[in-house]
Amino acid sequence: DALRFYSALLLPYVYADEADIDKWRSSFLANLRALASSQAPIPWDVIGIVLGALAFLAFCGVSCCFPRRWKRAAQRQPPWLWLVVPAVLAGVAAGLHVLLAKKGIRIEDPFAMEGVPQYYLSYHGRNDAAVNAEISALFRQSTPSVAFTAPHIAGYAPPAPGRKVRVGFFSYYFRDHSVSKMIMGLFEGLDAAKVHAVLFNIGKEDKITAKLRAHVSQYVHVQGQSLASVQRAIAAEELDVLVIAEIGMDPHAYAIAHARLAPVQLAMHGHASTTGIDSLDYYVSYEGFSEPDAQSHYSERLIVLPGLTPLTRYYDLVPFPISAAMSTPEGVGSFRDRFKIPRDATVYACLQTIFKVSPKLDVVAKRLLAGDPKAVVLMKELPMTDQVGKLVKARMRKTLTEAELRRLVLLPPLNDQDYADTFKAVDVIFDSFPFGGHTSTLDAFSAGVPVVTLPTDLMSGRCTQGFYHAIGLPELIAGSFDEYVELTLKVGTDKQYRAALSAKISAGMEQLKTDKRSVVAWNQLLQDIVHGEDKVRHLLAPTASA
Repeated sequence: DALRFYSALLLPYVYADEADIDKWRSSFLANLRALASSQAPIPWDVIGIVLGALAFLAFCGVSCCFPRRWKRAAQRQPPWLWLVVPAVLAGVAAGLHVLLAKKGIRIEDPFAMEGVPQYYLSYHGRNDAAVNAEISALFRQSTPSVAFTAPHIAGYAPPAPGRKVRVGFFSYYFRDHSVSKMIMGLFEGLDAAKVHAVLFNIGKEDKITAKLRAHVSQYVHVQGQSLASVQRAIAAEELDVLVIAEIGMDPHAYAIAHARLAPVQLAMHGHASTTGIDSLDYYVSYEGFSEPDAQSHYSERLIVLPGLTPLTRYYDLVPFPISAAMSTPEGVGSFRDRFKIPRDATVYACLQTIFKVSPKLDVVAKRLLAGDPKAVVLMKELPMTDQVGKLVKARMRKTLTEAELRRLVLLPPLNDQDYADTFKAVDVIFDSFPFGGHTSTLDAFSAGVPVVTLPTDLMSGRCTQGFYHAIGLPELIAGSFDEYVELTLKVGTDKQYRAALSAKISAGMEQLKTDKRSVVAWNQLLQDIVHGEDKVRHLLAPTASA
């Protein structure tokens, strides 16, 4: 049933056009609601009890109120019959209830799910707060095992003066992953004298895991354990606050978030979308990524911290590993040769995960290739398969000519070093939309590469804009689709302008790396929020009524 749940709500990586997105969304919602309705069969057990009660009342009525011949007939029956009949009716109806309930979904092991249904939904750039809440409600109803409450919740009292706040951090991605890069900056700023941080890792371990462990008070590795075991392990720590680093990419975190394991439970923006989960109290965002009418995009109460993401601190702790050879023209030329990129080309790159390349970006690619005779458009394949890239390229055949398609380069899966060096081999990056860059934008800034962005109304499309405002460089933030293309071409074709931008971006990145506003705010938030919402009210996004 875990597979049935996930596959019924599966969405494609690649869409033909915007109308195709709308079609798939309609299908998704229809499947979701069909599954939800299958979870509510006729309550035959209740009906059986009612029928049994009516049978008993009939016996009483025959004995007291009905004609004499009916009374005599009823009285000739053995007394036990009037007790057995209602019980049999109730039992048969209860059996029907169990039988028909099989039409619904019951997920015995949510950790066995292939993924989380709303993951690909978030790349459509729509406000999915209500849809995600429907998904969560269905998941909760289908998966009784997630309904767990830690024993210490019942008699909980906030920390007394002198006691450290016990904060748990949970993720599958506490390894070489963007989630770890974000969380490391946060850990660095925690005050160990006031916060006891417990890292719950349900995924693999690597060198990044070791770096994370150095910044926390306690490490608990729960990889391979069952949901019940993980719930008990977290509950045993009697946390004041549980922070889930991402919700939407991994089924482990999604399942854990449906339990009540701490009095206060927060979601971070490891995946930039609301969760829809009613047991998560708050979602944490940042002033730099602020959205219009922000609270309406979230099922949780939205906390808006000063500054930007703690991710910026990671680049100070772990420098972006660009090869020394890439600082020379020959090094760049050799790299381009390896990947069949002409040395004299102007490289316009979109280095996002390729399923972020929406159909609108096909038109962008065409206009860039038409506007610059030396242009090459560069994208990269998924690490695990080249099939998605092939689908994107096939879709682009509807927009690009064969000659233009020959100027489209899809990089194969890259190791970490080649990925970092790629940024030195490109001239300008056009940010994906509606789901834009976050980690990849800071990767580009580390190489001094300009990124042109077209922000949306959701946080997932506003991160690059936030970084530019922070470093005082708003000129690469487009206000329209046409301006987005024109700005990208201007950066690509004007070398002097591009060099000036690159110098400003490099200087700005140094500024971002030392920005500790969000880290300081996180440290204070974790200490304050356990004492009630009034302590953090000044951080809450306004509601529509406010």
